[in-house]
Amino acid sequence: MQVYCPRCAAAAPQGQRFCKNCGLKLDIIVDAMEGRQVSFDPEALKEGLRTLGDNLRVGFETWKQEAKQTRRLKKEEVKKPSPHEWIGDLGVRAGQVGADLGSALGGVKNKTGQLAETRADRKLKQALAKKLPALRKYSLQQGITQILGGAASAGVWYLILRQMGRSGFLESIVQAIASKTEIPAVGMASVLQLLWLFALIPVATGFGHLINGIFFAAQPEDLWLDNYLMPPQPMPQRQVAA
Repeated sequence: MQVYCPRCAAAAPQGQRFCKNCGLKLDIIVDAMEGRQVSFDPEALKEGLRTLGDNLRVGFETWKQEAKQTRRLKKEEVKKPSPHEWIGDLGVRAGQVGADLGSALGGVKNKTGQLAETRADRKLKQALAKKLPALRKYSLQQGITQILGGAASAGVWYLILRQMGRSGFLESIVQAIASKTEIPAVGMASVLQLLWLFALIPVATGFGHLINGIFFAAQPEDLWLDNYLMPPQPMPQRQVAA
C-alpha cells in the first residue's frame, strides 16, 4: 500500500515510516492504515500540531507574496500613455501652472500696492498728528503774546497821555495848532488823551487767537482732507544749458 506525505504530497513506498522528500514522520498514518493500535503520545501530538501550524503559515506567506507579485504585474501591464498624449498633458499642466503663477503675482502686486498706500497713509497721519498740536500751540502763543504786549502798550500810553494832560502839555499843543490854523480846537485835548485805546487792538487780536486755539482748532479729519484735496503742485522745471 502506497502512502502519500501530507506535507509535500510525495509518495512513500510501503513500510517506509518517514518521507524522504521533507523528512515528515509517517508512523501514525502507516499504523492507522495497517490497523495497528496507536498509543496516545502527547508530545507527538504537540509536534504534529506545531508542524501543521508552521506549514500553514509558510503556505499563507507564499500565497501572499505571489498575490502581491501578480497585482504588481497587472499594474505594469496597464497601457502607458502615448508620447502625443503625454506632451498634450504636459502642455495643459504648464498652462495651469502659468495661470496660477500669474494669479499669485497679481495678488502679490495688489497686496504690495495696498501695503505701500497703508504705509503712506500712516506716515501722513503721524505727520498730521504732530502738526495739530503745533497749530494749537501757535495760536495759544500768539494769543498770549499779543494780549500781554497790547496790555503793556495800552498801560504805558495811558500813563503818558494822562500825565501830559495833567501837566497842560496837551493844552499848549492844541492852542499852538489853533493859533496857526485859526480853527477852534475845543475838546481836542480830551480826545488826544484817549489815543491809548488803539493799543487795545492787539489785545483783542490775542483773545481771538486764544479762542481759536481752544475752541476752533483744526481737527485731524480736516487736515486729512486738506492734504488729500490740495491741488497738485507743479513740478520744478530744470533749465537745460544750451
